Amino acid sequence: MDMLSDWQLWLILNHFPTRARFLLRCVCKRFKRVINAYNTEILIGENTSLIAKEFLGIISEFARVEKIQVTQFRAIPTRDELLQLAEHWRHLREMTITGEILRKDESLMMMASYATFLESVSFPTACNVSDIGLAYLKRGCPLLKQIVIPNANISDAGLNELGSACKSLMRLSIGGQGITDAGLQQILQCIHLVDLSLHGCSITDNGMRMLAAVSHSWSSLQFISCKLLTDASMHALSTVVCNQVILSDLQLTNDGLLALSGSCMCRLKLHQLPSLTDDALLIFVRTIQSLRFLEVSECTALSDAAIAYAKGYLEGSHLMQI
Repeated sequence: MDMLSDWQLWLILNHFPTRARFLLRCVCKRFKRVINAYNTEILIGENTSLIAKEFLGIISEFARVEKIQVTQFRAIPTRDELLQLAEHWRHLREMTITGEILRKDESLMMMASYATFLESVSFPTACNVSDIGLAYLKRGCPLLKQIVIPNANISDAGLNELGSACKSLMRLSIGGQGITDAGLQQILQCIHLVDLSLHGCSITDNGMRMLAAVSHSWSSLQFISCKLLTDASMHALSTVVCNQVILSDLQLTNDGLLALSGSCMCRLKLHQLPSLTDDALLIFVRTIQSLRFLEVSECTALSDAAIAYAKGYLEGSHLMQI
């Protein structure tokens, strides 16, 4: 082992999973020094809950951090703690944190000021992000490919010039009742976007028709708690080229589901759609040709018998009811 250079030793240690490398730092002083010097990922799982001071102690040991994933962050950091954390974000490319890391828009301001190479930001539980915070991200992180803030409070104003500011954006998961058809039009200016998830937005059937009119292929489209969408929007959605569609907590009836039978989607997930009945589900699975995966959950009007029939009918598909 002494004959190996630090870099050669790192090439061996790098074959271990990230969490295992954290444990290997306890083997000897050299292991700790090498891992701290070359390791670029910090992954902290569900069983570990951190506060800012503990997180700062961890991140400060590493020379260059490019990826951070923390599942539980239980307290909002103070401004001084946030500033100290931001000092270690200069090389950061990917950040995923669940919990109370965001101090309103101030956290995103500091992130945009220091983490200028950031490509992916995901705060799935943050509910205090506004147009101001998103504006900081747009201006300070032009390399962003993924933005995940589904519980945010964004409006059309925050999405203004999104396509020109984040030209590489490929995945967007965003929420806010202030997002209307005008905001969706701004989103559609992102020419590389292939994965779009809208949560609690105020888009209408006209917005869905606008989406269908764009010559674009999608990997995934999700519409969750968008209460203004009706069955008419499903007619427009059926003309969109998309691999996966997720519909949850919408004003969708049997007519809307049957309208989707003419689509070319391969995967469909239906969640919290209490108006769907057995007859519509059976007609749908008999009619659609492209579907390979169907997931049904909390659609209370559907019977076990209908779901069992659909499971047998869709050859090669996987059907679940929760």
